[in-house]
Amino acid sequence: MHRNPLRPITLVDRPAYLAALCAGKRVLHLGATDSPHTEEAFAGGRLLHLHLAAAAGELVGLDLDADRVAWLREQGIENIAIGNIENPADYPGGLFDLIVAGEIFEHLDNPGRALDALRPCLGENARLVLSVPNAYSVKGFLRAVAGHEWIHPDHVLHHSQSTLRTLLGRHGFEPVEFFAYVNGGNGALAPLVNLALRALPQLCEGVGVVARPA
Repeated sequence: MHRNPLRPITLVDRPAYLAALCAGKRVLHLGATDSPHTEEAFAGGRLLHLHLAAAAGELVGLDLDADRVAWLREQGIENIAIGNIENPADYPGGLFDLIVAGEIFEHLDNPGRALDALRPCLGENARLVLSVPNAYSVKGFLRAVAGHEWIHPDHVLHHSQSTLRTLLGRHGFEPVEFFAYVNGGNGALAPLVNLALRALPQLCEGVGVVARPA
């Protein structure tokens, strides 16, 4: 066992932060449909793929949910392909300046395999951005005290700064910076908790990392 200090971390507006990273770049967006909330996110203007598309020089999406990909194509969004991000053969051709995996790695059976699969798609000086649920979320702790979890039925893991650093390091990546974010939330106490998290971003719902090939 190792005692790893929680390093200082910046609280960000996740969609705006990711869009800024995409500005003018050739970007690959993994988990692009935001399944199973595609229709709701699209109608509410919260679909991350649209935020990234507005900033990127070129954007390509990849998602395993064929039904949601087909639905988005019916809405006029053509730049999403069907594919499993753990399978190297499903990746589009060419090199990318940035790969964004926003809240998708917590769904994967084998996140290490996905890192190995995507690595050949990164060009020189390219970056990988991961964002995942935070293992040390204070909201998760408070819900556990109340006797329940508030969790996506498809999630299989949570992460911390240390576990992200270890996972990335095992597959040839080096963290450049970490960031934290909140997802809004419901209930009377959510606004107060979100305000408190500005002072304690290590305890936010989400943690993210910008990494480079080592």
